Parts: sequence; structure tokens; C-alpha cells
Amino acid sequence: MKTTIKDIATIQSGVFLLTVQKGSIWYLQAKSFDDSGGLKRNFTKDLSEEIVQERHLLHDQDILLVAKWTRNFATLYKKEYWPCVASSTFFVIRLKSTDEITPEYLSIVLNHSQNREYFQNNFSGSTIPSIPKSVLENFEFHIPPLEKQRLIIRLDALHKKERELQNKLLEKKERLISQIIFTSSHS
Repeated sequence: MKTTIKDIATIQSGVFLLTVQKGSIWYLQAKSFDDSGGLKRNFTKDLSEEIVQERHLLHDQDILLVAKWTRNFATLYKKEYWPCVASSTFFVIRLKSTDEITPEYLSIVLNHSQNREYFQNNFSGSTIPSIPKSVLENFEFHIPPLEKQRLIIRLDALHKKERELQNKLLEKKERLISQIIFTSSHS
């Protein structure tokens, strides 16, 4: 079944808010995430609840899409970090229903290299490239049955785990080679 984002989800922009030294709400910005879209653990609550409106608080399973700059990625928000607000760098995509599509699957679709390229080819703005909301709303893609979505989600998770293990192995090899070179040059 082919669909567009606007048919299955609501899209709202994140908000620009001024941060404080010690707040009670996390303010997610692009710098809060690593290169693969994983949430870093070293950020602090830097928004005061007095300035945050209820409608800006993220919901569990919201998809955050970095819409500004050239480092675009989608990531799935999990309520374990609640309360959080997305900065204006993001579009917040909230599924209307999960009867036919899972947020995890949509996040994977948005992160696919060809789809990222599609968004980058449709950037607007000369100073700060950004994805226009209309481009995101009208993005068309196929929704497979839920069972197939779950298989794709598992495959993606395994692929990420494999990449993580390969990176760890590469780091260990580099340390070993460095140690061998150092030891042999100082013997």
C-alpha cells in the first residue's frame, strides 16, 4: 500500500526556546545525538517548565526528523527521557494510528540513504538548508504488512549491532597494532 506522511501522521515543527542553567525538561537538539541518530547520554535538563507549553512535550514513539542542516536523520523518541521538547531543528512526526504502520518502520524508511538523498535534493534555503514541511508531508512510500515491518526492524537492529561490533573490533586492532609498533620501536 502506497501512502504519504500526511495521510498517516501529523507533523509539527520543534520550537526555539531559551535554555537555563538548571531546568526540569530536556531540550533535544541535533547535538544531543551521535552520527547514527543515537541519543547521547551526556546532556542536561536545560529548559524551565514555565516556558514550555504542554503541546510541545514529546510523546513516546514520536519520530524526530532533523530537518535543518545537511546532517539529516530520523530517530525514535522513547518516553524514558520524558519530559523532552524538540528544538526547531526537528520535525516531530506523530503517527495517527499504529494499526498499519509502526513508528520504528517509518523511522527506518526515513533514514534509508535514497530517501535521505531525496530530502537533500529538495532542500530550501540558501543559508541554512532545510526540508520544507510540504516535501515531508508529500513524501510517498510503501507500507508492507506489519509482519514484514517487524522483520525489517529486526534486520535493521542486527545490522546496527553488527556495525557496532565491527567498529569495536577495528578500535581494538588499531590499539594492538599501535602497541606493537610502540613496543618494537622502544626495545
